[in-house]
Amino acid sequence: MNLSVSFGGSGFLATYQLGAAQSLLDNAAWILQGAPRVYGASAGSLVAAAVVCDQLLEFARFTKQHPLGLLSPAVDIFQWLEVTLRRCLPDNAHTLASGRLHISMTRISDAKNVIVSEFNSSDELIGVKVNSAHFRLWKLLNKHNNLPLLKNAQTLSV
Repeated sequence: MNLSVSFGGSGFLATYQLGAAQSLLDNAAWILQGAPRVYGASAGSLVAAAVVCDQLLEFARFTKQHPLGLLSPAVDIFQWLEVTLRRCLPDNAHTLASGRLHISMTRISDAKNVIVSEFNSSDELIGVKVNSAHFRLWKLLNKHNNLPLLKNAQTLSV
């Protein structure tokens, strides 16, 4: 049985989610490696992308450099994320992520929640990742799917 995995949105939980993902890799790697879909919302989408693109340790090292992790005022997570993704992702990252990485976002034009799972280029994947982590609009509209799931699918929620 292959479980999908969903990382919910919350900057406060990102460090916990990183630890949970690392624990799964250490103790039950088959869950993450065999997951047909890995969902993420907001900060959880950063963890989901780190899992799918095998960059979990790089992301964990970055968050440990600051006492408050991603919430530290000294951290420009969006700039770091873009630079790190461009440096670390393989050229075919969009191919690896398409169909497997599902990112919850709020579409600005109509304020509807959408799940993005297909990426035509690495630039598009990076743009979606960076934009999915912005939560200002989510707070205003409160229409963001904070724990994306596929109905009728067995999903492990973190």
